[in-house]
Amino acid sequence: MRIGDWRFARRKPSTTSFSSSASSGSDSSSRALWAAMAGGSPRHNLLSSAIAAELRASTRALGCHTLSSDQRIAVLPQERYVYADAVVVCGKLETEPGANDVLTNPNVIVEVLSPTTAAYDRGEKCAAYRRIPSLRDFVLTDPDRRR
Repeated sequence: MRIGDWRFARRKPSTTSFSSSASSGSDSSSRALWAAMAGGSPRHNLLSSAIAAELRASTRALGCHTLSSDQRIAVLPQERYVYADAVVVCGKLETEPGANDVLTNPNVIVEVLSPTTAAYDRGEKCAAYRRIPSLRDFVLTDPDRRR
């Protein structure tokens, strides 16, 4: 895929899109590529925020920071960005040079699966996360499966 191209994967009710740094308002000449999901259900958001709260409570004393789904993460620095449902960084938060809103050193990433995002989260997004050197744990949780 070339920079500047748009690819839409139809999903109900949200859409996955890849574009040239549109989330930061940059023009199409930017070399940044990002992926975003928007419009989670209340159930999805309740679970995501509950997980983030538990992570914060259990890791805060260790010097870790828990971030929400608003945090942009670099999976290929200055090329591709994604958003997770919850992120933990232990130690100093590191960002891309010149971009204080792009996290480069997540240690734990959590994705809450939904019928519309599960294949993407388990496939393409998981493969992208594997490229992050600082990542120690990648957690997928499926609210529709009980143990």
